[in-house]
Amino acid sequence: VKSLIVDLMLTSPVPVQKQLSQAIAIIGQQDFPAKWPDLVNNMVTKFQSGDFHIINGVLHTAHSIFEKYSIEFKSQKLWEEIKFVLDNVAKPFTDLFVETINLAGQHATNKDALKVIFGSL
Repeated sequence: VKSLIVDLMLTSPVPVQKQLSQAIAIIGQQDFPAKWPDLVNNMVTKFQSGDFHIINGVLHTAHSIFEKYSIEFKSQKLWEEIKFVLDNVAKPFTDLFVETINLAGQHATNKDALKVIFGSL
């Protein structure tokens, strides 16, 4: 299930995508990163798709998975998990941000394109 759920979520209509995103977050609370180490890499590779439906799905899912870091108690395990996430997400996320800003500049006169682009920020 874990090997297919991310791709299934990203190809689903938005209402189903939201439910599958939440399912990924629930599974991730128990299995990520120890039992599901490829989850983050699987998600960040989708940034290169150029499809904002997919990118937004990944960003919403990442938020659902990572929001636990704001409420967990400090521990060595928590710091190791955060380091793992940063090592795997920071560069692709920064690259996505720079690319998105560049797209905004290229489409500065297209109101509809800007709505889609800024929807990811």
